[in-house]
Amino acid sequence: MIGRKGNGVAVLVDQSIHDFVTVWHVSEQIQAIWLKCAGQVFNVPGNVALGAVYLNPKTDKRSNSDITESFEHFFDEATTASLNFTNVLIMGDFNAHIVISLSLPTSTTTFKMTSSAYNMLVALAANR
Repeated sequence: MIGRKGNGVAVLVDQSIHDFVTVWHVSEQIQAIWLKCAGQVFNVPGNVALGAVYLNPKTDKRSNSDITESFEHFFDEATTASLNFTNVLIMGDFNAHIVISLSLPTSTTTFKMTSSAYNMLVALAANR
C-alpha cells in the first residue's frame, strides 16, 4: 500500500499484467495515483500513464476555492503526464456534471469532462 491511511483512490492490477505496471506518481495535493503501464497492456505504441483520481465535492467544509485548487492540482498533474507519456488514461470521480471534450494544447490527449470542469480548466489554462 502506498500513501496515507484513510481517504484516497485505489487501482487493482491483475496478476497477468503486474510486471508491466509500476507506480509513477502519488499525488501529495489531491487523491490521485498515477501508474506507468507498458503500451502492450492497452495494445498501443508507447507507454500509458493511468491516473486514478478522486476530487472531493463542494460541501459546507469545502469552498469553491478549495474545489478550484483541487482542479488546479489535477490540471498540473494531467499536463505533466501528457508531457511524459505517449498516452494518458484518466479515470475517477471528479464530482462534476456534463460531458465536453477539451484538447490540451500541449498534447494530443483529449479529456472528457463536465462543462463546469471544462470552464474551470480553460480559465486555469488562460492564467498560465
